[in-house]
Amino acid sequence: MANEVRNLASKSDEAAKATKALIENSVTSVEEGNEIVQEVVKALEKTRDLSEKSVEDMRQVAHAAEQEADSIAQISQGIDQIASVVQTNSATSEESAAASEELSSQAAVMKKLMTKFKLRRDDGSPSYADRSSGLECTEVSSLDDKEFELTGSSKY
Repeated sequence: MANEVRNLASKSDEAAKATKALIENSVTSVEEGNEIVQEVVKALEKTRDLSEKSVEDMRQVAHAAEQEADSIAQISQGIDQIASVVQTNSATSEESAAASEELSSQAAVMKKLMTKFKLRRDDGSPSYADRSSGLECTEVSSLDDKEFELTGSSKY
């Protein structure tokens, strides 16, 4: 029986050593697992921080895009106003050009009519018209090719 007790004691000792080794391996595995979990936690925290920074960066980009859109709208409005002024100026220029042509045409007609005037003094001698000369205008020829003669003593 002593042999059996020794065998049992020896087996019990071996089992205790094996259990101890298993427990030590389990503790080591748990410690390694704990270290891995800590690394994962750090990685997740870093990921969270980067995500928060990315969200903030996107907010800033969105805000800048809104400001740019407002600026573009203001520029577009300014261009529309400039286009309106240019269109108004163009119309005014066209009207001025037409009026200028009309005045030029009337000046040419007036110049042509002025060549038909003859100026004479009361005594019949040629003279230049001036306010003090006291000349009057009388028509002397046909309607087609009118000539005018300034004579007499009427005042302006």
